[in-house]
Amino acid sequence: MTALPDVDAEADAFRVALGKKLRQACKRLGLARGAFIAKSGLDIAVQTLATYELGTRSIGLSQLFALCRALGIHPIALLDDVYRTVAGRDTGVLVDLAKLAWTAAVRLQPLCSWARLRVRDRPAGEGTEVAFDPQALDSMAEWCRMDPAAFIEAMVQNGIATRFVKVDIHNGQ
Repeated sequence: MTALPDVDAEADAFRVALGKKLRQACKRLGLARGAFIAKSGLDIAVQTLATYELGTRSIGLSQLFALCRALGIHPIALLDDVYRTVAGRDTGVLVDLAKLAWTAAVRLQPLCSWARLRVRDRPAGEGTEVAFDPQALDSMAEWCRMDPAAFIEAMVQNGIATRFVKVDIHNGQ
């Protein structure tokens, strides 16, 4: 019999990751908590927002939508990003460093020099496609001053990256 997942632990991890993503987005925009609350139009205390960011309090849907609107992030994109971080630990993105090195996509330009160095330093005969996990992608997105979900979407749309899911052949999943 297969063990059921620990739903409470998954919910806790999701809540913490969601709060962290909200805080990261605020920092990228240079918003202090008070300014973020004002921009969202919510009638909540700064402490309430802090508990959302720490993951110690659940965020209702209407609050989440208002916070996302204030950040200019679509709620579905944010939730997908959080899901990839929490439940998608075995997912990633395959990036072609050669394509990234010479992309014309303006928003990805901060990574071009870095990618050129990585391509140059790769051993002869080794391909230029590299798998990146969610944490690495978050760092790359931050470098480009983009939301991680929008960053990945830009990479995929520009033909630089493809998403993948690792399959556990031993468990058939």
